[in-house]
Parts: sequence; structure tokens; C-alpha cells
Amino acid sequence: MDSHDDCPDRGRKSCPVVSGRRRATGPEPPNGNLDCALTGCRALVADDQASVLMLVSRILKGMGLEVVTVDDGDKAVEVFSRSPLEVDICVLDVGMPGPSGFEVCRNMRQARPDVPVIFLTGYEGRDLESQIARLWPASLLRKPCDATAIRAAVGKALCPDACGVA
Repeated sequence: MDSHDDCPDRGRKSCPVVSGRRRATGPEPPNGNLDCALTGCRALVADDQASVLMLVSRILKGMGLEVVTVDDGDKAVEVFSRSPLEVDICVLDVGMPGPSGFEVCRNMRQARPDVPVIFLTGYEGRDLESQIARLWPASLLRKPCDATAIRAAVGKALCPDACGVA
């Protein structure tokens, strides 16, 4: 992924990745990055709830990402394994049919140890955070989560320095 050094919003919370808005169009920065909007990045989203898939997909597309959605863990593994270098971030439901989000992540990390993962869960549990810590780089969002939380998690995962959300 391109460097975000030329993003005019570098280091400010107004970066479009965090705020969910894009700046007015203007001259393209020298490195080709469109105001840190993550244009061209690809996300894989796996959740068995159609409403969650639709919401997360809409938010990520609004941030400039290309989005591939699947409704179970087996499909997530299949899509990722076809082209692991083309996926920049994964958003995985912890408790979906087939392999859990954790199992999917472990499988993906065999091919790409660096791929960032955001886990979504509606479950409460003390051991979730410890499991997440072992799967770094990863973070956890509890359902229901809003667009601001999703944008912040994606911004932190994909461009923490440029977005100022580290």
C-alpha cells in the first residue's frame, strides 16, 4: 500500500479514513494516494448476518475500499487463499458457521502473517481479548457497533500514522 506521507490530513482526526468523508477532489498527491481514502485497498468481510455484511460493506466502500463479502468461515478461507496478497484487511465474525473467525484468521496468517484483522462479536467473554492479543495485528469490535467505530478500527489497522489514531 502507498505511503500516506502526502495526505493533507496526516496526523489529524479529520482524515477521511477516520471521519468517513472524503475531501473535495483536487490535485492528486504525488504518490497517487487520494487523500488517504484507501482507494484501491481490498477488504474481506465474513459474517453470517446479512445486515452486518451490508452495513460493514457500505461503510468500507464509503472509505474507498473494494469489498468482498462472504457469509461463513469456509468461504472466507476459500476467497483469501485464492489471492492472499490482494486482501489488505479482514473483518471477521467470531461466531459464524464453519470455522470461527479465530480459526479463519489462523488459517490466513499461514499465508500472510501481517494481514490486519478486525473481529466482530455479539458475545461477551473474558477470554476474547486474550485470544485477540495472540492474533496480532487484530482488534475486536462488539456488536452492535457503529460506523465511527468501524472506520476508526480500519483506519488504525491500515494507516495508523497517517490517520493519527494509533
